[in-house]
Formats: sequence, structure tokens, C-alpha cells
Amino acid sequence: MAAGRKILFLYPALACFLGVIAVLSSSLTLAQEVRAGLDLRLVSGGFNDEVNPGEDNLFFMEITNSSSDTITNIELSADKPEGWIVEFAPEAIDVLSAGDYRTVDINIKPPDNINKGRYTVTVIADAADARRVMSIFVRVEQGISDWAWVGAIVVAVVVTGFVIIFRRFGRQ
Repeated sequence: MAAGRKILFLYPALACFLGVIAVLSSSLTLAQEVRAGLDLRLVSGGFNDEVNPGEDNLFFMEITNSSSDTITNIELSADKPEGWIVEFAPEAIDVLSAGDYRTVDINIKPPDNINKGRYTVTVIADAADARRVMSIFVRVEQGISDWAWVGAIVVAVVVTGFVIIFRRFGRQ
């Protein structure tokens, strides 16, 4: 009788285990069958690429169709910080066949008066049946700030003052 009770407890546990395996195997199969289609990859540079304020900064991106279907009407856009200019060449891709890829030029131009720091530009590839988003992290490093010029002027005035004082009082 004790063995019969143990078997009765084992049946529900076995049924739950088999149910979990069935659900996982069907979801794994579905995950392999359904493919997103669009893949975005930044070709140039690396993480935290440096950009110069007020200048054109060129990046290259590959758009790949990893599905078995043709993707049409891919529109490119960007979510960017205020005042920044982001241009794509080409701005749209009419047809991208299965397994094919295209290279897109991205021109990122921060404004002249931008502060030094790290910024994010989000690139969006949007088609009728697929959408992908990729972030590009950029770093703005200004060469010489305004305070460096103020410091250089102060140093020049002090040096000029010492030269005048030593010339005037140095021969006495």
C-alpha cells in the first residue's frame, strides 16, 4: 500500500515535468522558425566613438536581411539629441533580398556649442514587417575650451609684467 501511494504522487510530478518539456520544446521550435529579418551592425569605429562639434563625422552601418523573405521599403531615421544633424545615404532601401545586405553612410554632426560629454544617437530601420533599433554612443571632446584661452592670456600678461619690471629695476 505504501508503494501505491508513492506512485500516486509520482504521476502528477511526471505529468508536470512532461508538460514543461512540451512547452519549452514548442517555444524553442517557434523561436527558430520566426526570424526578425533586419539586423543592424555598426561597421566603423567602436564603442564611444569620438565626434567633433560642428563637423561632419562619418559612420558606416550594415543592414542585413537574415530572414528567408524579401523586405521592402526600409525607412531610416534617428532619435538624436536636440540640435544634432543625422543624415543617411541612402535614406531608404527599396528592396532587400533574403540574405542580402546594404551599407549605409551615417553622417552625425553635433552643434558647434555642444558641451563635452557622452551622447547617444539611436538609429531606427523601419519596414512594413520588421523594425530594428540600434544605439550609437558618441563622445564629444573639445580641443581647447574657453577657460584654456583665459588661462593663456593671464599667463601672457603676468610674464609680460615680470619682463617689464626686471628691465626697469634690474639695472639699479
